[in-house]
Amino acid sequence: MFAIEPYFAERRVLKANDAGEYKHVWERVRVIGISRDMNGEPAYLIEAFHNGTSSLAIEGEIKRLEKGNPL
Repeated sequence: MFAIEPYFAERRVLKANDAGEYKHVWERVRVIGISRDMNGEPAYLIEAFHNGTSSLAIEGEIKRLEKGNPL
Protein backbone atom coordinates (compact mmCIF):
# COMPACT_ATOMS: atom_id res chain seq x y z
CA MET A 1 0.00 0.00 0.00
CA PHE A 2 1.23 3.47 -0.86
CA ALA A 3 -0.06 6.45 1.09
CA ILE A 4 -0.90 9.51 -1.00
CA GLU A 5 -2.09 13.01 -0.27
CA PRO A 6 -5.81 12.45 0.43
CA TYR A 7 -8.43 13.79 -1.95
CA PHE A 8 -12.19 13.54 -2.32
CA ALA A 9 -13.73 11.33 -5.00
CA GLU A 10 -16.86 9.28 -5.59
CA ARG A 11 -17.40 5.54 -5.88
CA ARG A 12 -20.30 3.72 -7.50
CA VAL A 13 -22.55 1.79 -5.10
CA LEU A 14 -25.81 -0.08 -5.47
CA LYS A 15 -28.61 1.35 -3.30
CA ALA A 16 -32.27 0.43 -2.86
CA ASN A 17 -35.02 3.04 -2.98
CA ASP A 18 -38.27 2.96 -0.98
CA ALA A 19 -39.92 0.71 -3.60
CA GLY A 20 -37.14 -1.87 -3.22
CA GLU A 21 -35.65 -1.18 -6.64
CA TYR A 22 -31.86 -1.05 -6.88
CA LYS A 23 -29.95 1.67 -8.68
CA HIS A 24 -26.27 2.62 -9.06
CA VAL A 25 -25.44 5.93 -7.40
CA TRP A 26 -22.19 7.81 -6.77
CA GLU A 27 -21.17 8.07 -3.10
CA ARG A 28 -18.60 10.57 -1.82
CA VAL A 29 -15.41 9.04 -0.35
CA ARG A 30 -11.89 10.10 0.50
CA VAL A 31 -8.98 8.41 -1.30
CA ILE A 32 -6.04 7.86 1.07
CA GLY A 33 -3.80 5.37 -0.73
CA ILE A 34 -3.07 3.05 -3.63
CA SER A 35 -3.13 -0.72 -3.15
CA ARG A 36 -3.99 -3.92 -5.03
CA ASP A 37 -7.34 -5.68 -5.32
CA MET A 38 -7.89 -9.43 -4.89
CA ASN A 39 -6.68 -10.05 -8.46
CA GLY A 40 -3.47 -8.10 -7.94
CA GLU A 41 -4.66 -5.15 -10.05
CA PRO A 42 -3.98 -1.57 -8.86
CA ALA A 43 -6.84 -0.18 -6.78
CA TYR A 44 -7.65 2.73 -4.48
CA LEU A 45 -7.73 2.60 -0.69
CA ILE A 46 -10.72 4.72 0.28
CA GLU A 47 -12.40 5.93 3.44
CA ALA A 48 -16.20 5.82 3.24
CA PHE A 49 -18.48 7.65 5.67
CA HIS A 50 -21.69 6.16 7.11
CA ASN A 51 -23.90 8.03 9.61
CA GLY A 52 -21.03 9.52 11.61
CA THR A 53 -18.64 6.56 11.29
CA SER A 54 -16.10 5.67 8.63
CA SER A 55 -14.67 2.48 7.17
CA LEU A 56 -11.84 1.56 4.82
CA ALA A 57 -12.32 -0.30 1.54
CA ILE A 58 -10.47 -1.14 -1.66
CA GLU A 59 -12.13 0.18 -4.85
CA GLY A 60 -11.12 -0.49 -8.43
CA GLU A 61 -13.10 2.40 -9.89
CA ILE A 62 -13.49 5.92 -8.55
CA LYS A 63 -14.42 9.28 -10.04
CA ARG A 64 -12.20 12.09 -8.87
CA LEU A 65 -13.99 15.33 -8.18
CA GLU A 66 -12.48 18.56 -9.47
CA LYS A 67 -8.71 18.60 -9.83
CA GLY A 68 -6.89 19.84 -6.75
CA ASN A 69 -9.96 19.85 -4.50
CA PRO A 70 -9.16 20.89 -0.90
CA LEU A 71 -9.88 18.75 2.13
